[in-house]
Amino acid sequence: MKNSDGFGNRSRGRQEALAFTVLEVLIVVIVLGVLAAIVVPKFVGAASGAQEAAIRANIRSLNTQADVQFRMHRAHSAAEAEWLTTVPKLLATVKGDMYSDWTVNDGSLVAPTGMVFLLTAESASKPARLDEQAEGEVSEEETAEPTPTPEPEEEEDELTDEELQSLSSEELLAANLTPEQMAKLTPEQLAELSALELSRFTEEQLQALTAEQIAALSLSQFSAVAAMLTPEQISQARPQQIAALSDDVYSSLSDEQRAAVTEEQLAEREIADAVRQLPYSQIRNLDPSQVPYLTAEQIAAIPSSYEMSRIPEEVRAAFTEEQLQALNTANVSIGYLTEEQRDYLTADQYAAIGRYTDIRYVPPSRVPELSTDLIASIPSSYEMSRYSEEIRAAMTAEQIQAINTDNVSISYLTEAQRLQLTEAQYEAIDRYTDIRYVPPSRVPELSTDLIASIPSSYEMSRYSDEVRAAFSTEQLQAINTEAVSIGYLTEAQRELLTADQYASIARYTDICYTPVDRVGDLSTAVIASIPSDYEMSRSSAEIRAAFTAEQVQALNTEVVSIGYITEAQRELLTADQYASITRYTDIRYTPVDRVGDLSTAVISSIPSNYEMSRFSEEIRAAFTEEQVQAINTSNVSLSYLTTAQTEQLTTSQIESIKSYTEMRYLPPSRIAEVTTETISQMTSTYEISRIPTENMQALTQAQVLAIPDSVYDSIKSRLTAEQLSWRP
Repeated sequence: MKNSDGFGNRSRGRQEALAFTVLEVLIVVIVLGVLAAIVVPKFVGAASGAQEAAIRANIRSLNTQADVQFRMHRAHSAAEAEWLTTVPKLLATVKGDMYSDWTVNDGSLVAPTGMVFLLTAESASKPARLDEQAEGEVSEEETAEPTPTPEPEEEEDELTDEELQSLSSEELLAANLTPEQMAKLTPEQLAELSALELSRFTEEQLQALTAEQIAALSLSQFSAVAAMLTPEQISQARPQQIAALSDDVYSSLSDEQRAAVTEEQLAEREIADAVRQLPYSQIRNLDPSQVPYLTAEQIAAIPSSYEMSRIPEEVRAAFTEEQLQALNTANVSIGYLTEEQRDYLTADQYAAIGRYTDIRYVPPSRVPELSTDLIASIPSSYEMSRYSEEIRAAMTAEQIQAINTDNVSISYLTEAQRLQLTEAQYEAIDRYTDIRYVPPSRVPELSTDLIASIPSSYEMSRYSDEVRAAFSTEQLQAINTEAVSIGYLTEAQRELLTADQYASIARYTDICYTPVDRVGDLSTAVIASIPSDYEMSRSSAEIRAAFTAEQVQALNTEVVSIGYITEAQRELLTADQYASITRYTDIRYTPVDRVGDLSTAVISSIPSNYEMSRFSEEIRAAFTEEQVQAINTSNVSLSYLTTAQTEQLTTSQIESIKSYTEMRYLPPSRIAEVTTETISQMTSTYEISRIPTENMQALTQAQVLAIPDSVYDSIKSRLTAEQLSWRP
């Protein structure tokens, strides 16, 4: 009984445990319905989710290849356009056909699902990550309810520490670094980033920065990211970094961040607060380390270069970029800044510079930002010369056209810049030294006053042939020919000179450049100034033949041979000009009827029989008695004189005869005047025989006794009985 009863009880209990109540069944149905409502749609979207995951995995793979391609292009300084043309080629080379139905549209990569991925390189210097969604564009998958199906993870090629630490600032921003990678960046890499660029990192990335990296940030960098740092990082900041935070930035810190500020940081901030209350006149008393605490308003309040000069150099050198960009450059010279600081100034600050003396401190790359009013205020060539060649060469066309060429030489400009000057600027040039820098095509724009101011042939010689050849008729007729040689002009240009200009020529050297038909315009003064036969010979025969009677009569025949003028012109010479002839060689050019005008001095200078023989018989026969008596008979034979002229000789001339052979040209009446010394030189019976018998019989007793014994016997037959008696 006991066993039977016990068994029955256990069987009934099991049946009750396996049964469901209606309520329980309803609960199960509801739960299943809910699960179905949730799970079924997920399974329906599983395919698209998997597709998206595959797309993103493929994008990561493609991105790796794109980075390699971009580095290759960057090594060759490829521009963005060249980068973008590479993408379709890259897609075509990927294994398989997974990208065959993808398209490149307006700098973006479009997947078959409609997802859009950026391809555009930022500033054409780095590629955007291909797995970044285009800004403002949301794919259909992103609007769908997320699937719990995890994306398959694709292993990416990790950058080595060396590669990571070699990334440039542009590459850092595009690299999508992990927090672990951020912590490995060098302080130098972070320093290359601007405050704005640093602030573009995510909070997660920034909060991975180490204490060393935080401390290495500049004050502006720290200020830009302070609100995104952890309290611990705030406590690791340098006191100066906390102190330099503006009130706005400091107040934006969270309670936890401010609570992390250390006593040392707070103490430094109190110092900074005191600095921010100082007037500009007290800036000079600051320690350079305190300068970064100054506000932009304090720097902007510096009223003059004088006040700036009172600030010690080491204090000025500590001004930050933000402070520098508050400086009033209209009142304060940028010469008090370092070269690096001048690069921090804004375009507006350069445009505001009001002192031409500051131009020499402007970085060449910033010169185009200077105002044309400033360029126009350059007062002199000296000031222009104080600017470096690089600065002057950086001036824009608009700036060049603002230069006051009345005061500033165009020699300080490049050839290309001179071509940019306006016609009015060329007209305003008043330095003749600038003419040599004028492009030939612009020469006609120069004023006639400028051309007239050319002071010398030397200055004219400094201009190129092309510049001189470009002178207009009006300019040519403004040349001061009294000071400037016409030899620097072309033949055609010389024809354009006025009669007054030829009359003004003061250089005899210019006579040879005078057109034949303009010779008559030359002054008698310039003709009279011809100093030598050489200068006379430089003028062509046609030019000399064109001399007028008045010009011929202005010749200085004392220094210039009359052999350079025509026979007709020689007839025009005055008696005084013939009397002034000093060259015996000119006697042969003297018209017979003008021989009498020659001076006895020129006759007496005849040095030899050869020279006497070069004069025509008519010229010699025209010698006057006075001229005959000036002949040096010791050098010139009596044979060139007429019988009448030998009668006119003086006793001294006859006594000067050195050769007894000359006795045959003397009249018998003058034989007695021959010296016994000359008689004693008789040696040749042939020469003695040529002496007329009447001349021999006119010898005096002393002359007969002087006849050498060696020839006496040969001439005894030609002597008179009385002469023979003198010498038994």
